[in-house]
Amino acid sequence: MKNRKGQTNIIGFLLITLIVLVIVSSTFFWAKGFLDDSNHVNEISRVENRLIELDKAIRDVANEQSQRTVKFEVDEGYLFIDNNHTITFSFARNPPKAFDNTVAILGNTSRTGPCFNYSVIGTLGTDRSSCIIRNGRELSVNYIMLNDTNTNNCYSVQFDAGDNAAAGKGMHDILITYAQTNTTTECNNSYIQVVKIDIS
Repeated sequence: MKNRKGQTNIIGFLLITLIVLVIVSSTFFWAKGFLDDSNHVNEISRVENRLIELDKAIRDVANEQSQRTVKFEVDEGYLFIDNNHTITFSFARNPPKAFDNTVAILGNTSRTGPCFNYSVIGTLGTDRSSCIIRNGRELSVNYIMLNDTNTNNCYSVQFDAGDNAAAGKGMHDILITYAQTNTTTECNNSYIQVVKIDIS
């Protein structure tokens, strides 16, 4: 009799342990997707903040005609100079659905405005000289041309890529150096501040 009672207790204990393991495993697999999305959202926010800091440094260097170094850490994805007025960060994987839409995080949010249409000239004093755009797995800082409606002169920032114009995983120094101001006749007079970007 004693043997049977011991076997019943062991079987009962094993069944309870098995049920608890199934519940814990199910909860873990269910929550893992949410945890991954939460981590990715945190990474998106971190990169947005780093791009805002980089944008501020670029505008400061252009206005002060100076030089500055900004630290930029890439955990996943890569940072690169897309063209002479855009720096882009591309994530290695697609963002959660809530981040699928193309939006202007900073700058003119109108779809017909200068942030989304580089051929549209912004207005000095109304529009920002740069826009930060989130588009799927990419975050970009775009520098637009601004028109001074009093003088009809235009102003913008453009890039001259240094020896290295891209970076992958790791901690990087981005050297931002004022190079020159070019004058064109796109408006009455256009003053384009050229900034050299070198990523190491």
